[in-house]
Amino acid sequence: YIYRKRKDWWFCDTYIPTVDEFMEKFELLGRHQPTTGFSAILDILSFDPKSVYLTGFDFFLSGMHNVNDKWVAKNTDDPIRHVPEKELTWLAANRNNYPVTLDSTLARLVSEVT
Repeated sequence: YIYRKRKDWWFCDTYIPTVDEFMEKFELLGRHQPTTGFSAILDILSFDPKSVYLTGFDFFLSGMHNVNDKWVAKNTDDPIRHVPEKELTWLAANRNNYPVTLDSTLARLVSEVT
């Protein structure tokens, strides 16, 4: 429904996961909705790539969103809200299971979690 509600906003064809695909990520994060960026990371990793270089992600710790927008945690009382800290924790715990290289900022953040 979210995609239909915003149909005039999308500027290009947009991938919509199946219910099963969404639920797998939702359960992975303790029943929280993944952010678009984290979903993209998981989607790419699901294709068994030879290597992935992650850059530009800091799980909103910089307070930035979409390159130059201020990140504001919304709907903090929503039980399925985005919880970027869970995404960072997952990456820290699982990055060695995948051919992932991290940029210096993300490497530092991951090392602080582990």
